[in-house]
Amino acid sequence: LICQETFSVLTENKSQSQILFRNSKQRRHVLLYENHLIFCKQVTEKGGTSYQFKFSLTVANLGMSSIIKGEERKMEIWLSGQPDIYSLEGKTAKAKDDFAMELRKMIVKQKETANTRLARMSHSVVYN
Repeated sequence: LICQETFSVLTENKSQSQILFRNSKQRRHVLLYENHLIFCKQVTEKGGTSYQFKFSLTVANLGMSSIIKGEERKMEIWLSGQPDIYSLEGKTAKAKDDFAMELRKMIVKQKETANTRLARMSHSVVYN
């Protein structure tokens, strides 16, 4: 686990005018691991707090913008080639900035790892 934070998450599909359930913000606990970004719903019961898995995104396929004009507590993330955009609003600008910094590091690391793998594969190709 690299870091975690609670966000208000709004999902928009930029290719459809029909947004279904996606117009309302959902409170989600977001966990950043090296390879995945996991979204959970926090449930508090008598026995304590638990987390229900909702969905995950692969870090290597993510794009992000942590600067949204006029919205210092918001950032946007998306999967390359997909129309969904996830708008994450933190409790504070600092909480959003700290999480965004760690997420950016993981995205860069994953892309560098993928590029290294591709380079190794292209060098290991043998032509007959």
